[in-house]
Amino acid sequence: QGAGATRSPRHIEFALPEGQAYIAGDHLGVIPANPEEVVLAYLKRVKLEPAAIVKFEAKGEVLPDLPPNAAISAFMVLSYFVELQQPATQVQLFHLAKRSEGVTKKRLEDLADFEGEEYGTYVTSSRRTVLEVLEEFRDIEVSFGFLVALLPPMKPRYYSISSSPKAMPDTVSISVSVVRGSSPTGRRHLGVCSNFLADQPRLMPDFLGHKDSTMPSVIYIKDTGSSFRLPAPSVPVIMVGPGTGFAPMRGFIQDRVADKARHNLLFFGCRNDSDFIYEDELQAWHTAGWLDLHVAFSRKEGSPKTYVQHLIATQAKQIAEMVQQGGHIYVCGDASRMAPDVRAAFSAIFEGAGLGA
Repeated sequence: QGAGATRSPRHIEFALPEGQAYIAGDHLGVIPANPEEVVLAYLKRVKLEPAAIVKFEAKGEVLPDLPPNAAISAFMVLSYFVELQQPATQVQLFHLAKRSEGVTKKRLEDLADFEGEEYGTYVTSSRRTVLEVLEEFRDIEVSFGFLVALLPPMKPRYYSISSSPKAMPDTVSISVSVVRGSSPTGRRHLGVCSNFLADQPRLMPDFLGHKDSTMPSVIYIKDTGSSFRLPAPSVPVIMVGPGTGFAPMRGFIQDRVADKARHNLLFFGCRNDSDFIYEDELQAWHTAGWLDLHVAFSRKEGSPKTYVQHLIATQAKQIAEMVQQGGHIYVCGDASRMAPDVRAAFSAIFEGAGLGA
């Protein structure tokens, strides 16, 4: 994903099958389909028609989720069973080198060298995919079977559920940032799962012969089994959720409102008004007295750059009092950048109040 990538927030709802239950704080698992344009580019490179029927004789590590001897189109195999857009690994480059000769073989061996520095420049900084490597080194002969074995199995994506069964018993919702942009090499980059969800219903391509049929969707509830659960309604709650990190907090607030629990403090962060997801809902809860809302805008025209940790510092007295009353703190969002700053802000408050970090 390059610097030119855009993230568009979306609210997506799913009707639940009868008898399916969930709890605020659970995750929604999604097994997506790769972007059609990427699938077709791989198939073109290995010179295989998308509608060609393939079979994998033995069940094993190559495609563990595909039944042995199942007849399936090459298009569907690359759509659902393997990852296509991850950066090429040194192990993958090593296997490609074994199928190469001459200058190409030497170049790929250098890139695959774990003690060398060329991999970092060629792949890590540019996020080159296996497809981009194959397009650059056209002399590498690659069969469909070899390609499938080379690529990692598709993994499910997990989203924090942004609803509560107390408010939406028959429906579950998630908040998704749809990623669209370009990689550092100029390759068009589409977030696999976010675009799959945003494009629903995605029709099957005509060349598969299933006119007006939709691409399958595999979606399920996952119990996180973690401590990310609400306390009793009488216990104060402090929530920090910038952007779509607010998703589980929305479910928590719905839960708390249903239980008539009023001690709810939220720090929400976004770039500007256009990114202020659920604004009407949040303002309504705030006006009704259910929620003490603080919003940080990092790129709002005419306003100083503000992040959630800055607003946390301004509410030191209230936060200390809530914690002294046994309050729980929940943080969801960017673990690498936002979380350390938020942790530092809370630690400063605890130290100042003599509470310990």
